[in-house]
Amino acid sequence: MHLLSCVVFLLLSICCTTTLSGQQNRQVAPHRSSIALHPERSVTTPPRYADTARIDSLLNYASVLTLHKPDSAQELLGEILYYSESLAYNRGIAAALSNMGRISNVRGEHARSVAYYRQASPYAEKAFTNKALLAMFYNCVSAPYYNLSRFDSMYFYISKAEQLIRNYTPVTLSDVLNMGGVYNNIGLLWAGVGNYDKTLYYLHKSLQVNIAFRENRSRLDPDAGMIYSNIGMIYIEQKKFDSAALYLKKAEELMPQNSITQMGLGQLKAAAGQAAAAETYFRTAIKIARQSQNYANLISSSTRLGILLFDQKDYRQAQSVLEEVVRTSKNQGNIDMENTAAAYRTLANIASASGNYKQAYTWEQESLKLLDSMKLKDKRLALYALESELKAKENEQASAGQRLQLDRSRYRFNLLLILSCAGIMVALVVFWNIYTNVRNKQRIHKNELDKLKQEEEIKALQAMIKGEEKERSRLAREIHDGIMVQFATIKMKMKSMPGIYETADAATFFHSDYYRQIVDQMEDATRDLRHTAHNLMPDMLLQGGLDAAITYFCTIVRKNTDIAVEFQKVGNINLLSKEFELHVYRIVQELLQNAIKHSGATEILVQLALLSDTQFSLTVEDNGTGFDTRAPSGGLGMYSIANRLQVLNGNMDVYSEKGKGTSVSIEFEGNFKQAHHDTNSYSR
Repeated sequence: MHLLSCVVFLLLSICCTTTLSGQQNRQVAPHRSSIALHPERSVTTPPRYADTARIDSLLNYASVLTLHKPDSAQELLGEILYYSESLAYNRGIAAALSNMGRISNVRGEHARSVAYYRQASPYAEKAFTNKALLAMFYNCVSAPYYNLSRFDSMYFYISKAEQLIRNYTPVTLSDVLNMGGVYNNIGLLWAGVGNYDKTLYYLHKSLQVNIAFRENRSRLDPDAGMIYSNIGMIYIEQKKFDSAALYLKKAEELMPQNSITQMGLGQLKAAAGQAAAAETYFRTAIKIARQSQNYANLISSSTRLGILLFDQKDYRQAQSVLEEVVRTSKNQGNIDMENTAAAYRTLANIASASGNYKQAYTWEQESLKLLDSMKLKDKRLALYALESELKAKENEQASAGQRLQLDRSRYRFNLLLILSCAGIMVALVVFWNIYTNVRNKQRIHKNELDKLKQEEEIKALQAMIKGEEKERSRLAREIHDGIMVQFATIKMKMKSMPGIYETADAATFFHSDYYRQIVDQMEDATRDLRHTAHNLMPDMLLQGGLDAAITYFCTIVRKNTDIAVEFQKVGNINLLSKEFELHVYRIVQELLQNAIKHSGATEILVQLALLSDTQFSLTVEDNGTGFDTRAPSGGLGMYSIANRLQVLNGNMDVYSEKGKGTSVSIEFEGNFKQAHHDTNSYSR
C-alpha cells in the first residue's frame, strides 16, 4: 500500500490560521445555524472587551487548541465569529470560518469544510491584503477539494496561491509560515500523481524558506518537522530508506507528537523486518491521531497496523483492527478509498486463510469496487496535473510576449514624441482603433475555438470512460457467470475426490467418468477464458495481421448467424502499421455488430483497399432495412468510431434509405505503412 495517502493529508496540518474558500464570486451570509451561540446576545451590542485586538488574541489561542482539543477550539471559534460579526471585523470573520473549515476537514467532514470556506471567501479577499496570507488561504482551499476528488477546483486555487507568492520575499514570521505551507502543499499534490522530482523540489523550497528565518524558531520548528516528515515519506515511496530515516529522525526531534512521522518510522521498521518496533510506532500514531481527532491519519495508521498484524499471522487482532477501519471509513476521497481497499483486501486474505471463502469473496469484491473508483480518479488527477504543466508554459510564453509588447510600445512612444505633429497623431489614432478591433476579434475567435476544443475533449473523455465501464461490466459478467462457475464446480469435485475414491488406485481413478468430467470441464473453462482473452486482443490479429483477422472474424459471423458475409481486399493490407491495423479491426467489428443487431440484413460486404502509400479506404455494405441518416444517432459505438476517425484523420460517409440497405464508406489519408521496427509492436 502506498504511503502517499497519509503524506498528502499532511497538507491539512499546515493550514493553521487561514482557511479555504469556495466559489470566489459567490457572496454567502455568515453561517450561524451550525454554531451554538448564546441566544440572548445581540449582534448590535457586542461586549465591551470584544475589540479587534481581543479577537486576534483569541484566534491565536484557538489555533493552538485546534491541534489537541478541536472540540474546545470549535466552541471558541463560534464565540470569535459572533464577536467579529458584531464589530463587522472581516479579518476575524474570515479567520474564524477558516479554522472551522480546517477542523471539519481534519475530521473527514469534507463537504462541511467546503461550506465553511465558501462563507469565508468574500471576507478573506477583503481582509487578507498580504500576498503570502492570501496565498495560504487559497492553498488551504484546495485541501477539501482534493479529499472530495474535485481536482478542477483544487487546481484552480493552488494555481492562484502559487501566482501570488511568485517572486515574493518573506519578511515576517507569518510570511514564512504561509509561503512554506504553500510550497509544501504544492509539492504534496504533485506526489499525488507520482511526480516525485517536482514533489521534492517544492518540499525543499518550503524547507529553505523555513530554516532561512533565524527568529521565532520555537514557532517554526514544528512546521519544519512536518516538512522533514513529508520529505522522509517521499523517500520511502522511492525505496530510499536510508535518506528517509535521516529526515524522519529529524522530524521526530522537532515534532515528536506527529502521527505521520510515527507511521513513517513504523514503515521503516516493518521494511527492516522489525515487526515489534513497527507495531509500537503504528500504535503511537493511532494514539496521536485519536487525540487530535485526525480522521485520515487514524484510518491510515490503523490500516498499516492491521496489515502488519496479518503479516505476523495474528489474524484475530488484525481482523479486529481492520473491521474497525471499514466501519469508520467514509470513502469520500482517495485517502479513504486506498486505505479501505487495502483493509478489505487483507480481510479477504484472513477469511480465505480461515476457510471462509464466501466472506473472502465478499470482501474482495468490496476492495475491487474501491480500486476501480480510485483508478478513475487517478486519471482525472493526472489530467489536471498535465493541465497545470501546460498552463505554466503558457504563462511563461505570455510573460515573454507581454515584455516584448511593452518594449515595442515604448519604442513607438519615443518615436511619436520626436515626430509629433497633428497629422501623425490622427493617423496613430486611426491605426490604434483598427489594431484594437482586429485584436479583439482575434481574441474572441480564439476564445471560441478554445471553448469548442475543451468541449470536444470533455466529450471524448466521457466517451472513453463510458466505453471502459461498459467493457469492464461485460468482462465481469462473462467471468462471473461463466468461467468462475465452471472453476467453482471443478473445485467442488476435486474437494470431494478423497471421499469418493479413498480406496481406489490411480488406474481406476484415471479411467473413471468422474475424472473425465473434471477434464472436460477444465477444457470448457479454458476455451471460455481463451475466448475472453481473444475479445481483449485477437490472437489472429497478433499472429496473422489484419487480413487474417478480418477473414477469421467474417467466418465466425457466417457460422454463428444466417448472414452471408463476404470479405474483399485491394492491395497488400498487411503492410499497414500495427497500431493502424488495430483501429481498423475495431471499426470493422463495430460496423458488423451494428449491421447484425439493427439492419436485419442477409448479406454483408466488407471491403478494405490500400489505394496508395497515403490512401486507405474501408467499406461495409448490407442489404438490410436501412434507416433515416438525418435522425440523430446516440449510440456509443458510432461515437467511438467518430473518435477513432478524429485521431486517424479519417472521414466517414453513410448512405442509407429505408428498405434499401446501408453503405458506410470511410477514407483515411496519411502514412499508414509500418516502419521496419513496427513489425513486432504487439505484445502478448
